[in-house]
Amino acid sequence: MYSHGVSVVSDGWTNMKNHPLINVIASNSRGSMFLYAEDFSGEEKTGEAIAQFLLQAIEEIGPSNVLQVIMIMHLIAELRVKKFRKCISIYFGLRVVHTLNLVFKDFAKKFAWMVDTYQTGKAIVKFFRNHQHFRDLFRRNSKLDLLKVSKTRFASHYIVLKRLMDVREALTTTIVTSKWKELVKACDVQTTAAANAIAQNIIDETFWDEIKIILDITKPLYMVIKFSDGEGPKSSDIYERMDNMLGEMQEVMTREDNPHKDDWSKVNEIILYR
Repeated sequence: MYSHGVSVVSDGWTNMKNHPLINVIASNSRGSMFLYAEDFSGEEKTGEAIAQFLLQAIEEIGPSNVLQVIMIMHLIAELRVKKFRKCISIYFGLRVVHTLNLVFKDFAKKFAWMVDTYQTGKAIVKFFRNHQHFRDLFRRNSKLDLLKVSKTRFASHYIVLKRLMDVREALTTTIVTSKWKELVKACDVQTTAAANAIAQNIIDETFWDEIKIILDITKPLYMVIKFSDGEGPKSSDIYERMDNMLGEMQEVMTREDNPHKDDWSKVNEIILYR
């Protein structure tokens, strides 16, 4: 594998014992190989500490075998200031998936209409997942389950809202059944209030209209993330796909029937900044 040269990719995750781990993966056109992971329990995961960890990985693989290191923005700065003469020929690049995922998070912070819709959607998911009888009733009407997505999952906003749209009919059917009314009647005051609020959101056409708009706007971004997160070399295609993504997002955002068309300049600014 090393004879072809490799890209070193590092990622953070948590194991079943909730230990914070950082792994090292070597990847090239022949495939990807997990090398090892290090437990960072009790250590502060500063940019400098992670940069030093990656430099150690480069040394173990052999600097002459490493073509590039893919990481997040602040680590590039840390690595570049290190006095590491053996890395002089190594390209330090951004993780495209991570960078594009930050665009989603920036949207969620910047635009109240997106925040409100996503929070309402999460509340629906949380209610059904936290109340077994209501969840069982929903499952009788749906072949798909509601998704609770980790904050660290790429494009979590899109995934949650897309699944809600896919099960809209099942949700609507669920809340008009006699069994739903029986369950609500048998609940305590707090759960009854929550169930009624959830039902109101499910029958709110404006809520579903907003979901559709958000999905239309962010689908091109999601598709580039999905493409970039797959196996194999992507560099030759990614720039063209990102150009197409911008064009498609602009087309959706600037439609006359889009109530948020005035926000296109802010959307474009966020994407170009990242």
